[in-house]
Parts: sequence; C-alpha cells; structure tokens
Amino acid sequence: MRVRLSDVPQTRARSHSRLYGMLWRLAEFVFVSNQLHRSTWLRVLVLRWFGATIGSECLIMSLRVRHPYNLRIGDRSLIGERVCIDNPAQLTIGSDSCVSQECFLITGSHDLATMRETFSPITIGNGVWLTTRTIVVSDAYGLTIADDVVVTPGSVVARSLGGPTTGAQIVYGGNPVRKIREYSTQPEDNHATV
Repeated sequence: MRVRLSDVPQTRARSHSRLYGMLWRLAEFVFVSNQLHRSTWLRVLVLRWFGATIGSECLIMSLRVRHPYNLRIGDRSLIGERVCIDNPAQLTIGSDSCVSQECFLITGSHDLATMRETFSPITIGNGVWLTTRTIVVSDAYGLTIADDVVVTPGSVVARSLGGPTTGAQIVYGGNPVRKIREYSTQPEDNHATV
C-alpha cells in the first residue's frame, strides 16, 4: 500500500515560542556551532541558557542541536566537532562519554506504514565512545546504549546495545551494528584499539 505524503498529518514535537526558536537559531549559529572560536565554556553557558543540562568539566567543540531543552550531558563528557543532534525527544549522554566528530543522533523517526512522525528518547550510558561519523537513530520504543560501550567509525545504531560484563568493554560496529568483541579494560590484559 502506498502512502500519500499529503495525507499524513503533520505532528510537531513540543516547542517553545517562535521568538525562542529564532533566538536559539541565532545563538546556536554564533556561539554553539561556530568553529571559529574554541570557547567551550561559552558553548556550555549558551546551551544552559536555552535549557540544556550540562555537567561539570564537559568539552563541547562544536554542536548543532535542534531542541537544547531536551539535551542532558553528564560530567566530564566530550562532544567533538560538527556533531549534529536532532532531538524532539529527550537525548541523554552519560558521564565520561565521548561523541566524536561528525556523529549524528536523532530521536525522531517515521512509522513505515503511516509515515506519521514518532519521537522516542535516546539514552547513552557512562563511559561510552561513539567514534567518528556514528549515526544513532531511535526506534519507536526508545534506544539505550549501555555503559562501557565503544561503537566503531561509520556505524549505524538503530537498536539498543547491551553492556559488558564487569571490568570489560564491548565494541560494536557496522551497518546494521553488531557486537564485534568484548575486552578487558585492564591495560596489562590487552592493547585494544578502534
């Protein structure tokens, strides 16, 4: 059965006033996504002004974020250059995590049968490393990436990823993402690289 896009009702994620939206786009362009300055504290300050919750000692290199009030970042996390977050639903990044350059995270999608928009949260645990150009897309029920997970470059995450056993990390990769291996985080046990 074909879906006519003109028949699909337009839904909107919760949003603030038009003035808020215009002010956010201007502030994002000048202070948050602008790579001409390296002021992490200024990026964090502007994000907090617009409703984001950002922990202490976070580094944010440059970031495009659609709904800053739906963004939560834990302590000591790093957001690399040119990261894009489209988050009509809640997006949470835990403490001591790294979202590397050019990653794309989105909490909205479409129901394939009706093309209606769906919004569901993404939760990224503590000690997670999303390497370069990883894409994370929430499904209809939400998506969770457990603590101590590494996702290899260019991977597409469209389902929840389970965590490792105690004292280990799990490496996931590919399109679609799959478990590659589990390894000990003790430096004397191995020399793992991504």
